Amino acid sequence: MKKLGIVLIVLAVLAAFPLVAQGVQEEPVSLQVAMGGNPDTLDPHKTAGTLTFQTIRSIYDTLVEPDENGKIVPALAESWDVSADNLVWTFHLRSGVVFHNGDAFTSTDVKKTIQRIMDPAMASSKASEFGAITSIDTPDPLTVVFNLSKPSAPLLSTLASGWGAILPARLIDEGHDFGQLPVGTGPFKLKEWIPDNSITLEKNDSYWMKGKPMVDEVKLNIITEPAVRLQGLMSGQLDVLAGYSPTEQELQMLKADKNINVQESLTAMVLVMAMNTSHDYLDNVKLRHKQSP
Repeated sequence: MKKLGIVLIVLAVLAAFPLVAQGVQEEPVSLQVAMGGNPDTLDPHKTAGTLTFQTIRSIYDTLVEPDENGKIVPALAESWDVSADNLVWTFHLRSGVVFHNGDAFTSTDVKKTIQRIMDPAMASSKASEFGAITSIDTPDPLTVVFNLSKPSAPLLSTLASGWGAILPARLIDEGHDFGQLPVGTGPFKLKEWIPDNSITLEKNDSYWMKGKPMVDEVKLNIITEPAVRLQGLMSGQLDVLAGYSPTEQELQMLKADKNINVQESLTAMVLVMAMNTSHDYLDNVKLRHKQSP
């Protein structure tokens, strides 16, 4: 998994690393995450909000996505070709992918999704990012072709962004409320959203990446007070603090705690991501909690 964004990197890491040395878990595995506020919507085309994308980046997939090093790699599209004049982009889609509602993923979903973003009635703040696209062809269910008015170097990155999330065409046509009831192809699907309290995501058993995700549930707890979030991490009640930016005093306190291992690494992120890893879920993170379960 190569998801970007604070929480979604957490979910991606969970999907990429084994849970425990012994292998299979007998009990359902639930990850407890703290977020500092509510998303404004769960519709990826109607927002630019960080909290929204921290939530929905594991509900939806995109045609392509960045890996841990920022390189654009295949996702819903297995490969793509670009014409010599850079005006025709052809994407070859992954077969066997299904949406959370059971609909099969096809080129029609991609076409309808991009048209939805570009529709002036949608008033998407990111519509201009797709402005070079003049038409979209679907020669077969697993091929989609973007025809451009001019070369667009940022196009691939735009398709990899959170607002490039692919939605099911049938629900788009039906006017489905994705803001409250998101439906994607991602590793997790919405189980429950209690505003100002929590958002619970459950494992998508039909996810296209075999054996992923490796946790059964992720609960995003809405906790606005930073001190409460920090205490939850240190006590073991929370596994992850999303968007955590410690003060110098807090950082020194964590470094002084024998049960906390502070790891530093180069990153493009500004915020620190804090994790309680007492279940040995994760690797390559900022803060590791070493207490036993």
